[in-house]
Formats: sequence, C-alpha cells, structure tokens
Amino acid sequence: MNKDINDIKRMKEKGLFKNYIEYIVFPYYKNLVPGTKINLKFPITILVGKNGSGKSSTLHALYGAPYWKSCADFWFSTEVDPIKETGGEGKNRFFYGYKEDQNSEIREVMKTRMKRGDNPDYWETSKPIKRDGMSAQKRNDPVKKMWYI
Repeated sequence: MNKDINDIKRMKEKGLFKNYIEYIVFPYYKNLVPGTKINLKFPITILVGKNGSGKSSTLHALYGAPYWKSCADFWFSTEVDPIKETGGEGKNRFFYGYKEDQNSEIREVMKTRMKRGDNPDYWETSKPIKRDGMSAQKRNDPVKKMWYI
C-alpha cells in the first residue's frame, strides 16, 4: 500500500491530475459548520463522521462543482441533515479552488443556490464573495471534469 500511496504522490507532483480541485469551502451549506474548509491536497480523501455530520452533503457539493453539474440532483432535507435558508448571509453556497494544470494559478468558483422561475433549487456560479474568504477577483468558469459513474 505504501508503494501505491507514493506512486499517487509522485503523479500529483508531476501534474498528471488535470483540473484538480485543491479545496472546497462551505460559508453556508446545509448542516455543515459555516466556514468549513476541506483541503484536498492528496488525490484520495476519506470522510469519516457520524450520521448528519455532512459527509454526503460534501460529496453532493463536489458532484455539483464541475461545469454542467448541479447539487440540485441531490438537494433534499432530512431530519439529521436539514436544509435551512434565511436568504442573504443564509443563502446556501460553497466555493472551491482548482488548478487547470500544474503551472496554472488557483481559480476559485462560487456556486450558490437561488430561485429561478418556479425552481427554488437552481444552482449557478456567482461572483466572488470576499466576506466568505474568497481571493478571486472575478467570476471564474467551473472546473471541467469528466465523470465516469
């Protein structure tokens, strides 16, 4: 197993992972503690916790991060993982930083839940929000990833 881990480390150091999400931050998102940040420095991440601690919510956000994907596919409320939204500061949102390749700068992308027409669960990219801790100066396009599910 150590050989496999070292091989993966070397692959990341060589820049073999394109459009790699480096971190994800949750200023306000479902049941997660506001401001939660998960660093994805290693290409394998394990989420551990009790029911309702945000494991599935985190995976749903990561699913909805790329171009043409949406967390709305998994947007539902449960007793242990309720959706609370009060508007303004309480608008569900997350942002992430990614690199297109080893030499590119981090691009931050904010995804926000908003109402569009009759759909209250529409998610789209929005402008950077400095108070949420974003360093981006402009709205960036979402990461383009291929998903094989």
